[in-house]
Parts: sequence; structure tokens; C-alpha cells
Amino acid sequence: MTQPLTPPGLPIARLANRTSRTKIAAPISAVLLAIAISIAGCGSSGGKSTPSGQPSSTSPPSPAGKSTLSGQSSATSSPSPTGERADLVSAQLDDRSQAGISIVWAVAKVQNHSSKTSNYSIGYEVVRNSNNEQVWTSSWFFSNVSAGQLATQESPVNIPSGEKATSFHINITTFDRTASAG
Repeated sequence: MTQPLTPPGLPIARLANRTSRTKIAAPISAVLLAIAISIAGCGSSGGKSTPSGQPSSTSPPSPAGKSTLSGQSSATSSPSPTGERADLVSAQLDDRSQAGISIVWAVAKVQNHSSKTSNYSIGYEVVRNSNNEQVWTSSWFFSNVSAGQLATQESPVNIPSGEKATSFHINITTFDRTASAG
């Protein structure tokens, strides 16, 4: 009869204990990895559109020279942006709150109107409608958007507890399109 192979000096009981810990650690590691990816990833959805209950509209530029895009309908609209900036199709807050838990996402869509594959870097801030107080800043990054392609980028937003997403809007602070390498 053959004996199981164990490292020298490691009793069989301790080896079995280590195996059961591995069986528990693997699923826990997988769950933690999935959570980390969902929080940090927030990457491009590969050009898929995202459902949203709120139409986006463009408001006049803010005093600081920043473009304002709101998640709310507006009776007035400013002239359409020109040049590279026209590639930004929409930027809005999407309220996905459920069961009293506030879940708000900033969603941007770009469509590459150039003839070459492009990268986009778009900085934004979330501000309160009532007093223009900034409550959040972040950026969207789009990589390798092909000519004519529509791409969507989402990122979670932390708005003050107990407040509704409709009390805020998005200001675009920076917009940069560059040609993709390769």
C-alpha cells in the first residue's frame, strides 16, 4: 500500500487542514475580486448603450467657461458644440437607487466623428443645482474608439446622503481627443 505524499515534517492532519482552507479561500477571493472589479473597473461597455430614465440636454456655459450637461430636461438649449467637442453625445446622471439605497452613476456617450481611431479623456464635476456647489469630480476615459463608433462610459457618483440625483447636474471641465497609437 502506498503512503500519501506529504512534505517532510508536515503531518497528514495539517495537510488536510490546509486543503480545506484553500477550498474556502478560493470562493472568498473570487467574490472579493468581483467586487473590486465592479467598483474600480467602471470601464467602457464596448459601445453598448445604457438605459436611462432621464434625457440629457445641454445648458449654456457656466461662468467659469465650463460646459454644463444636465440629467434634466431643459426648455432652452445652447448651440451645438463644434469640432472635437461635438463627439460628446451626452453626459448625465442616472439614478439607479433601489430600496432606499442611493445608487447614482455618471454616464457619458461619445461618437467618434473623425476618420481615425481616437482616445478621449473627459473631466467632469457634479454640482448642486440650487447653489452650484461642487460635490464630486472625476473623469471618463475612452480608449480605441473606432471611426463612427458610439461608446459609453459609466462611473459611480457619491452624492450627499438623502439627496436625489435630480438635485444635481454635470459640468464638463476638460475634453481631450487624441489619435490612438497603433
